[in-house]
Amino acid sequence: MNQIELGKRIREARQNVGISQEKLSDITGLNPRTIQRIETGETDPRGDSITRIAAALGISVEQLAPGVNSALPVEPGLFKQNNGMVMLLIIAQSAFLWAPVLGLIFPGIIWLFFKEKVKGLDKLGKRVLKLQLIWYILFAAVFASLYRSSIDFETKEIIRQVLYCLNLVMIVAEGLWVGLSNRGPSVKETGLEKGGVEV
Repeated sequence: MNQIELGKRIREARQNVGISQEKLSDITGLNPRTIQRIETGETDPRGDSITRIAAALGISVEQLAPGVNSALPVEPGLFKQNNGMVMLLIIAQSAFLWAPVLGLIFPGIIWLFFKEKVKGLDKLGKRVLKLQLIWYILFAAVFASLYRSSIDFETKEIIRQVLYCLNLVMIVAEGLWVGLSNRGPSVKETGLEKGGVEV
């Protein structure tokens, strides 16, 4: 079976279950762009990707892609939220305490290396990086205006410490929010009420 035909079969199976490419991406742990490229026939999916997609859609690999080895192992960590890695991404933001730009660099490195390996990390990483980029620009603007002002050094230092504390509070709040919200996908999100199987 060629990759264009396989992509059509995957798209039809996904539409029959009634889930979007993004939901399929969330369930399988594959990048949304990868799902799109598989469905349009731009890329030839690996056996592991086919196995994950079939499991998420509640059909066998043989039904989805006849002739593909259905005994391919699926890495279980890719179907589950790796809370340790997610929390590491959040904690990495605290590197801003040493230098503000490190609060952007460390989470960026974690996001680049693990965004396709850990479910939910891609979306969270983008949010964290946007937040830290905005924070870095705000911090630089405030610091530059303070540097040029006639305010005494102690007041400048207090303002800088307040900015650091605000960023730290935001990081802790984000950690709590992620910890409370990442209990796994709901039945509705996984498509189980429409005949899907839990992965």
